[in-house]
Amino acid sequence: MNATFADLVAALRKDPIGTKALWKGPVLVQRVTKGGADGEAWAQTRAAVVMSEPEAQGARVHLIAKAQGKQNAFPMGVTVGRVGGNDIELDDSSVSRFHAWLQQDERTKVWALTDADSKNGTWVAGGELGPKQRVPLTDHTEIRLGNVYLTFLLPESLWAMVQAG
Repeated sequence: MNATFADLVAALRKDPIGTKALWKGPVLVQRVTKGGADGEAWAQTRAAVVMSEPEAQGARVHLIAKAQGKQNAFPMGVTVGRVGGNDIELDDSSVSRFHAWLQQDERTKVWALTDADSKNGTWVAGGELGPKQRVPLTDHTEIRLGNVYLTFLLPESLWAMVQAG
């Protein structure tokens, strides 16, 4: 499940209890790509320099959960990638078809991100991950998948941000 930040603010104002019930887990907040004068943005990835169009709809919020009605070959975690079979789909050419996955440790309840041997790399808190490297996430952790910038937020931080508008 995903929504624009503005839509989430509107939903919370209209139905705070129902909205919080639907969005009860951690999220990835996808930041808007900064565009140049011609509306295009260029970024260096590990594999090449790529172009990415700015997202006109604003920041997107992606619930970290297995997507209903989607079947992928990775039932052990929440998949992130460019194609529709992933639980979280990031429509950007710098993101691999299956770029990374997120898993919550059943005992500690800590979420972790693992790079799926992506072509353009995965960074967590500024450090690049190696292929299949797993890194625990904490609230407000900065993540970069290829040229897509995300922030991992726990529900309490999401709601504080949404209520601030």
